[in-house]
Amino acid sequence: MRLTSEEYEQCAVLLRNGGPGQYMRSLGWPVFPFQQAVYDGYLEPTMMVAARQVGKTFCIGGLAYFIARTQAFSISAIVCPDQDKSKTLIDRVREIGRKDNATWSPDNTEELGVEGSRILGLPGTVKGVVSKTAKLLVFDEAGLMLGEQGYELYAAATPMQAHVDNPLTFAISSAWWQDGWFWEEWSGGKTYRKILVLPRWILRGKKILPAEMSDKELYAEYKEQGIHAFYAETPARDFLRMELERHGERYVRQQYMCEFLEKESKMFKSEWLDRATDNELSPLFSGPVVENNGFESKGILADVLGGRA
Repeated sequence: MRLTSEEYEQCAVLLRNGGPGQYMRSLGWPVFPFQQAVYDGYLEPTMMVAARQVGKTFCIGGLAYFIARTQAFSISAIVCPDQDKSKTLIDRVREIGRKDNATWSPDNTEELGVEGSRILGLPGTVKGVVSKTAKLLVFDEAGLMLGEQGYELYAAATPMQAHVDNPLTFAISSAWWQDGWFWEEWSGGKTYRKILVLPRWILRGKKILPAEMSDKELYAEYKEQGIHAFYAETPARDFLRMELERHGERYVRQQYMCEFLEKESKMFKSEWLDRATDNELSPLFSGPVVENNGFESKGILADVLGGRA
């Protein structure tokens, strides 16, 4: 059944007042604490780092559906490293809409339409995102938008909201490498509200043990860092043990404990380089500054370049 414009606006007002969390519960979907935190602050730019399979994609799918139903003729755009991942989020939205008896038009693996609004699953290319407009812009698995190519995709996508009032922007991912715009924003950026979703387990040595902090203690610990932290109900301890046996410690730390790791191919770790730099230490050698073939040198090096050693 299609709503008249007056009925649609009345429905939209009610839904906006209740928010995405209340709307999802009204459809019979459970809303976990971290999902409620996303929904409570959905008007703010938000990034989320979460363990695998805790419900982050479903959470954003619920938000995309909520926006489509409450923001008439809006466009929500899902940007992923590849379009197959975008299709996964489209499938989540379709699944949520079934409980609402949504009538989709169009209805395919790359686009859903409901009551004049559209939800697009875009390819992870610059060409695929330019010349589009989006009320809701979601970067899914943003941690895999690595290197220069990832920066270019991010830079090409954000102008999609240049002419939109009160744009909504989300970046979600599991932890991957200490590389790319998502890692830089998470580790030191100030643009986004940050949400962290951890399992109720920790990895100590090669053992999976219960987390030592309560929910309140975890939240308080990370709040000092400007991060809203939550526990998830999945994955289970036995599953993590199996993953540890199958893939090893680095993989479990990265994919489930939300630890961004340096690539093993790097010759020098970032922390080593950071510790190697100290402005308070005096140089080992001193001497006059000399110029030699356009280079400036000091001390012993100056003597060598100047031909005095």
